[in-house]
Amino acid sequence: SFAAFVQHLNTDPKYFHKSPDDLLAGYREIGKRLDAEMPKLFAELPRMPYGVLPMPAHLGSNRAEYYNGPALDGSRAGAFFANILAYKRRPTWGMESLVAHEAVPGHHMQVARAAELKDLPNFRRSGFGYTAFSEGWALYAETLGFELGLYKQPESRFGHLQWQAFRAARLVTDTGIHTKGWSRQQAIDFMVERT
Repeated sequence: SFAAFVQHLNTDPKYFHKSPDDLLAGYREIGKRLDAEMPKLFAELPRMPYGVLPMPAHLGSNRAEYYNGPALDGSRAGAFFANILAYKRRPTWGMESLVAHEAVPGHHMQVARAAELKDLPNFRRSGFGYTAFSEGWALYAETLGFELGLYKQPESRFGHLQWQAFRAARLVTDTGIHTKGWSRQQAIDFMVERT
């Protein structure tokens, strides 16, 4: 059944890294594969590199992975911060979609490329700007993973779809809380059941 499949994906040790360093190496390996494929889809790539770095420990194991853009003056590269403290809760089947979202062709591609466009005003060159624009690009970038060699395994295809379902369920939950008067528990139950 679907429930048994999801249970299997979330509990079988083969879908989890054995250490924080293994998780970090896994993210980096995916990034390298994507870097090599990027010229197939984009005529101009950012000159500024990005790194895959461990998230600062003080943020704790519950913090989601995130991206920080490069400095406008070129003094600092972009960085995808991986929560290595949560390595026991980060299944391998969700990693490809996450790297495509946070690094390339996602946030790094968009943010670093914008920073290089000197004719743009600074508010457009620095950072993420409008959330709908930056997150919309990153969600689109995840779908490019199919053309960039990702999601070849059924589990990673499931990971890609699970991330999409997660975002759709958040929209439904938001509507449920603010329009339908759902309780906190109703929202949690909906999210858990759907994602």
